[in-house]
Amino acid sequence: MKLAQIAAAAVLVTLSGGCATTSFAPPSVNLNNKTGFGQSGYAGNCMPTEVKNGTAVVRIEPTVDGAQSLVDNFTYVYRCSRNRAADGRQFFEVPSLLIQIGAAAALAFGAPKEVAIGGGAATGALAAGNKYWSPQQKADFYNKALLAVMCIKNESLGLDPVKLDTVSVAQDQNRKAALLAAGGGGGSTVGVTASQRYFGLIQTNLFAVESVLEQRLSKAGTFDPEGVVAQIEKIKDDIDAKKQQAQASAPAAAKALVAARAGAGARSLTAGETAEAASLEQTLVDIETLGPRLQQCVMVAKAT
Repeated sequence: MKLAQIAAAAVLVTLSGGCATTSFAPPSVNLNNKTGFGQSGYAGNCMPTEVKNGTAVVRIEPTVDGAQSLVDNFTYVYRCSRNRAADGRQFFEVPSLLIQIGAAAALAFGAPKEVAIGGGAATGALAAGNKYWSPQQKADFYNKALLAVMCIKNESLGLDPVKLDTVSVAQDQNRKAALLAAGGGGGSTVGVTASQRYFGLIQTNLFAVESVLEQRLSKAGTFDPEGVVAQIEKIKDDIDAKKQQAQASAPAAAKALVAARAGAGARSLTAGETAEAASLEQTLVDIETLGPRLQQCVMVAKAT
């Protein structure tokens, strides 16, 4: 085999081994349907199989459950990509080792010197590929993105989904009551419920993590430690400010929602309704501070 053929064959075999190792783009995540581990497990591109209810795929809706399914989809793909990138050195180093061993063995059995020269050329090509694609560095980028996604999941699980739904129902009823009072007939409502806002915040920050990963993989973005720390400090200040504002407004807002849902009008709330309003206050505070808390998670993906 000619020298160029030996080197080219070695590199081509290597590049066919791992997508996460040789790609500079972030992995594709299913944004529409819930995914999981079916009998076939992961596809070749680290995409888990879609979950089905009978023959129909389970769609991701803008709800609490939908938000958690979206987080899981990112987790599955980033975890697989991190692991494959971490194994990426093998795609370059193991073939290189085998070529060197094969060339040495061939020479021992009387092969011409061209075999040794060709083996050296192929090994050099593999070493250059290892340096160019930097699988270890990519594995670190994927790992930071995965940690950011897990942070988003942990923060999002701090909100009670039942209370979020309760607040959302009350918000819908409150808007319908306002439309009726204004002569709107109680038709379509305008606005975003707590559950829809919850989904939107999680989706937006997952996309932010994806954007950070894309910049790091393409080396288009640089993230200096001091700049990241400054951003984190600002986010902490935002969390404190929003928490104070929400704690001040939550009691009245919760009572108004409970009153609207119960059709209480101007009357005083019953003891049970007052207790329900009190239980919803923390949920209102949590949803108001969720945005900056998730932004703090995005900073994990920027860590050096």
